[in-house]
Amino acid sequence: MKWKLLAAASLLVPWNAYAADLGGNCCADLEERVAELEATTARKGNRKVSLEVSGHIHEMIFWRDEIELPGEEQVDLFDKGGRIMNDPNNSGRFRFRGSAKVNQDFEAGFLMELGVSHNEEDEPFEVRHQALYVKSRALGTVWLGQTSSATDGIVELDLSNGSVAMTLANPSMLGGGIMDGGRAPVVKYITPTLAGFVLSAAWEDEDTYDFAGRFAKEYGGFQFAAGLGYAKFDGGDRISGSASVKHVETGLFASGMYGRLDDGDGDIFDVDLDQFGVAAFDAEQWGGRLGVDRKWFALGKTTIFGEYSQIKFKDGGGDLDYWGAALVQSIDAAAMDIYVAYRRVEPDLIVGEECVRRECNDIEWDDGIDEFKVGARIKF
Repeated sequence: MKWKLLAAASLLVPWNAYAADLGGNCCADLEERVAELEATTARKGNRKVSLEVSGHIHEMIFWRDEIELPGEEQVDLFDKGGRIMNDPNNSGRFRFRGSAKVNQDFEAGFLMELGVSHNEEDEPFEVRHQALYVKSRALGTVWLGQTSSATDGIVELDLSNGSVAMTLANPSMLGGGIMDGGRAPVVKYITPTLAGFVLSAAWEDEDTYDFAGRFAKEYGGFQFAAGLGYAKFDGGDRISGSASVKHVETGLFASGMYGRLDDGDGDIFDVDLDQFGVAAFDAEQWGGRLGVDRKWFALGKTTIFGEYSQIKFKDGGGDLDYWGAALVQSIDAAAMDIYVAYRRVEPDLIVGEECVRRECNDIEWDDGIDEFKVGARIKF
């Protein structure tokens, strides 16, 4: 019996010593690893608010015809042969999101987003969002600060990945849309989602506010998305919206938008329409996009589409028609999209360098403009 106890003791002694030694080395190594991680990762100011860092880089090579105004000197917007630039419609950005649970129903958080650009005509940094929120699952969400109005993106609903290449509502691939909302210092309320519906309202000041309703649902093998908004601003108002439907199995999709702008006194839109020198007339716009958005290859989803849109400027302002096509290829392993896009813009407008509201030079501009770009976006 004694020899059995001695044998057991001889086995326990070295095991206990080894276990103690292993624990010491393990903890020391763990502390070194934690210190290394702390030195190489983004830090939070406290342990109560979660922090998520994200964003994207979006670069492109852009070509466009040099624009000539009849009877005027040529306007050299860009050198022929193209230019490397950020996409103004989807520029690079850093996004910081934070959130913290107050209890089972309430949470509080913030969104800070900085736009980054190296284009000569842009500011290098832009504060896109700087706002905080309080959210209740039962009551909805209240935002306060610089962020999207209720109608921001209301004419850009598209269930495909096509908008990375160009936006249907904007006449130029460099911007110029007049039917969409934007970002501003606001108080905004968003309802909880009910059966796919969500409502929102935002207030900037006594003369500037907007409302919007959105819907998203999948039913019977189809995905649906739609939105409609109303915006009131000093001297005028706007009603606009968009819708999109996609067949899940085939990837076939259709998207459309509509908007009507009453510029009132012209306090908001008395500047030229992007690069086209259009006076601030009341306007009506519609547009549509057809295509396929499907994963044919393991590489990622492929999006091919064609589109057309028209803006009618009232009170003799003329028309602006444009159409185009694009191909977008996603690379899932790199969170990347690459694309090639073409846009033809055909203005029939009253324009001029000294063009102000309803007092433009009497010049009919009906020459077309060709735009082409190749680009890529990578998310992080």
